[in-house]
Amino acid sequence: MKFIYLFFYTNTFINFLSFNLSPFLIYLISFFLVLMLCAIINQTPLNGEGVYVLRQCLQVIIVGALFQRVLCNSTVSEVKKSKKFFIIVLTLPSLVILLQSIDLFGLKPLMDKLYSPVYFLETLEQRAGYRVTSVFKDSFIASVYLIVAYSTILNIHLVTKSSKADGVIGLLALFVIFVSAFKVGRTALVFIPLVTLIVLYINRQTVGIIKTINYTALLILILITSVVLFAVFTSSNSESFEWVSELLNIFNPEGFSSYNVMHDMNEDVLAYVYNNPYILLLPLNYTPDSYFQAHMYSDNFYMQELLRYGIYGLASYFLFLYSLLKHNYIMGVWFNLVIIVLLALLNYKGGNTFLLAKASLIYPFVFLYSHYFYREKEHG
Repeated sequence: MKFIYLFFYTNTFINFLSFNLSPFLIYLISFFLVLMLCAIINQTPLNGEGVYVLRQCLQVIIVGALFQRVLCNSTVSEVKKSKKFFIIVLTLPSLVILLQSIDLFGLKPLMDKLYSPVYFLETLEQRAGYRVTSVFKDSFIASVYLIVAYSTILNIHLVTKSSKADGVIGLLALFVIFVSAFKVGRTALVFIPLVTLIVLYINRQTVGIIKTINYTALLILILITSVVLFAVFTSSNSESFEWVSELLNIFNPEGFSSYNVMHDMNEDVLAYVYNNPYILLLPLNYTPDSYFQAHMYSDNFYMQELLRYGIYGLASYFLFLYSLLKHNYIMGVWFNLVIIVLLALLNYKGGNTFLLAKASLIYPFVFLYSHYFYREKEHG
């Protein structure tokens, strides 16, 4: 009862509707109706994966509502002081990655025991030593987290006034996050340099042309230094080096890459839907095990939704996505728009990036901090 009282106290629940969390409420309601409809059509219980998504959505709403209340009751100086701790907290999973990769002070066995990755098609032993996942269950979730964390720290560094000490902390955090990406996933290695340029571009007027050029040069230097350090400390014959080198094959039709594998998977799913168009209106309500049994698995979130919930699931998702984009476009919070589009693109490769286990809990902080600093910049 105390928790319920806290959640509704002084219109906290109503207040969150005015910001980025209202689309999550829309998705919670609409997706629940989709689950009910699919269960009725297939005469089965609610899809377990779907129930998990609802739980994640509810967690994001609650965390966001409570954090917004904290922001509303904080002074400007208190919020500015908190950004340093926010940056440090965002960097902690990357520090766990380094401890999982390097046996520093004998902590590696402890880290491996605390956080065990989950791989569907390979055993842990096959990837041990060259892919780790930090506090997350798999490397894709870890990659998404690293991309969002890196983008957020860079944006905060650019749009807020910082002391030299805070500036050094921010740059070190960016360096640590990108270095850790070499042990997690190629997705992060591809998108972090891309998002660096985008965030610098959208903040060019705030930072100024000269500083933008200087930051661009500095961040490029950080990225190059990270690559050099990886090459120096990693044997060219190691699995880790070979795995990262596969990035060169990403668009090579003859080479092996996750992009080519996903492309083949998606073609199989689309061919199945083309030959069985009824599933668009009478979805299969599949679980992950069912995908494998039917040989129709795809990492692509959109393909998964099509098989599981037909047009109803995609309609619910795109309504949610439209709501997020519309609100942030109206408010003019360009960084949030970048993150939203980025997560939508990353859904090409994995599960619903907006509601990933653990990683999604940082989104309320990311969106709310970004909105807060934007408002503060606009109003001086």
